Amino acid sequence: MQINFRKGYSVTSHILSGSSPGNLYRILADNQFRIGKPYRKKLLKTIFIVLLSTPNILLERLLFNRKIRNTKVTAPVFILGYPRSGTTHLIYLLSKDTRFGWCKTYECLGPHVIFTFGRVLRFIAQRALPKTRPMDNMPLGADLPKEEEFAIANMGIESMVNGLYFPQKFSEYTNRFVLFKGDAREKSNWKRNHLFLSQKLTLKNNNKTLLLKSPFDTGRVKELLELYPDARFIHIYRNPLSVYASNEKLYEGVLPQTAFHEVGDEEMKQHVLYSYKAVYEKYFSEKNLIPKDKLIEVRYEDFIGKELSYLENIYRQLHLTGFEEMRSVYEKMLEKNRHYQTNQHSMTEEQENEVRREWAFAFDAFTDY
Repeated sequence: MQINFRKGYSVTSHILSGSSPGNLYRILADNQFRIGKPYRKKLLKTIFIVLLSTPNILLERLLFNRKIRNTKVTAPVFILGYPRSGTTHLIYLLSKDTRFGWCKTYECLGPHVIFTFGRVLRFIAQRALPKTRPMDNMPLGADLPKEEEFAIANMGIESMVNGLYFPQKFSEYTNRFVLFKGDAREKSNWKRNHLFLSQKLTLKNNNKTLLLKSPFDTGRVKELLELYPDARFIHIYRNPLSVYASNEKLYEGVLPQTAFHEVGDEEMKQHVLYSYKAVYEKYFSEKNLIPKDKLIEVRYEDFIGKELSYLENIYRQLHLTGFEEMRSVYEKMLEKNRHYQTNQHSMTEEQENEVRREWAFAFDAFTDY
């Protein structure tokens, strides 16, 4: 891993600009207000935007909170899979089904104001967002699905996205916000924020079934079932060697844009090795809690090139309606994207041996590799 923190760095609006003043203070306090000197201008701009947005946050709470809390979330569908396992490709496809509602990118950027300031935020996002993601050239857009983990990070510190902002604490945040090994209040806060966001998205999407994708939810099956007993799950998994190499590319591309302090290459490598192991050990210990007819597992390498067949299986297994109506839509999208090439990653023999050693349990579980 070779992270160049000066590559692509700019004092543009940060994702935490969609936070509330109280939440921004809490995440800064959790990091003892230690901000790298080159990133202080970015933080000052973030603070200014948060303070400027405060009246809209208060207005939305006043006008909509009661209605949101009275909204019922029914049988959401969660896409699971560690980062870089194909979760984005899957949700981009499924989100073409208008029976689903999901967390749009602009809603992740401003979860506190999607009713009162959403149209303006969407307008800004349409013009400010790059056309593609920095790590894989997949499309970006204001209305495309985004991991709700980003929205939750703007609602409370209990989110792994904060590991992108303060990467030195990535493993600690894995323990606290995925394994929930810290203060019991953090688990309670995460559940409260997750439920409130889901209620808000359900109301915003006229009570449609929610389609949600947050890779670190792979390690939160038990907690998700406590919130949504009727939830359904799609788990997509990929060759661990490809996952590791792609995560290196991910953090090389993303951290220079999101971090408020710097982290060493070796340290970040150890964070990735640890978090994958922690997330999947928890998933393997909890997936039997999911009723068999509410979980389908998909091997990424089989899915690519045979998406239509696998989508049909997903609809059938999870008792989703409307696949035949969607078939032609999916076919058109797949035809449009058929020339897309995934990134090719190379690993040294030493790297491969280390990954196989550290993640031996996953190679045993995913017997295809």
